[in-house]
Amino acid sequence: MKRHLKLAFLGALTMLTGCSMGTIDSGDVGVYREFNGSIEKQVRDTGFYFFWSGSVKEFTARQVDISFSSKGLGTLKPKANDNLSLQEFDCDVYYTTTAAQIPDLVVKYTNEDAEVAQNIYAVAYQWVEQQANSAAQTVVSQYDSLAVNQNRDKIAGLIQQELQKRLDNENPGAFHVDNVVIGNVVTDPSIEAAIQRNVNAQKELQTAQIQQKINEQVAKNNAAVSQSITPQILAQRQLDILERMAAAGRLTIINVNGGGKGEAMPIIQLPQNPQ
Repeated sequence: MKRHLKLAFLGALTMLTGCSMGTIDSGDVGVYREFNGSIEKQVRDTGFYFFWSGSVKEFTARQVDISFSSKGLGTLKPKANDNLSLQEFDCDVYYTTTAAQIPDLVVKYTNEDAEVAQNIYAVAYQWVEQQANSAAQTVVSQYDSLAVNQNRDKIAGLIQQELQKRLDNENPGAFHVDNVVIGNVVTDPSIEAAIQRNVNAQKELQTAQIQQKINEQVAKNNAAVSQSITPQILAQRQLDILERMAAAGRLTIINVNGGGKGEAMPIIQLPQNPQ
């Protein structure tokens, strides 16, 4: 509120006297434009200024945020390495500008400033935003769409490096990329649905393969058991059952040696309660 009143007072005074006066906030610098339009190379530091002619424009040397999201410039939709565009790619780029180079940047990037606070501007903001957009597109294009979420920290670091390289190539030492943060990442919903169907199909196939192996193993076990039972073993098992039944009083075994062959003779079953 105090700043607004001060600006209003200074503006009124300037209109009355024709001079240029005001204050530069901490962290900002003033760039003086002479009456003939030329830019003074020396920045005006924090504090009060007064000029009989010309004008001063205040630029920030503090950290600036370029936000590619629903809250900023709009979300990016970069194309991934698999030629699929991401539905959303929220990304915030934080950078600072070297104060001493701001006058030269004002001349080089005319009309590309952005107002970041009332009557305070970020020099060459639109140009830096274009470079940040391009850097993000370049880095994301190296990854498949489904791998972006898994590598967001690495991608953020690569975007920071790529953007810093681009800024330095055009204006060495003028900008410093402080950080890049990747927020929400959304792939194409139709692709995600297709992938989920494929995953389900793979799981069903694996289940069928496992069941087939179980069935094959059971069949092998049964075959092995069948092959291991010889006629002699089968006869012995039958005899064991008969002996248990005889012991229970349910039958009597008449064991007659049939010609020395050890063949069992007919079995006579006795009543459970004889009279």
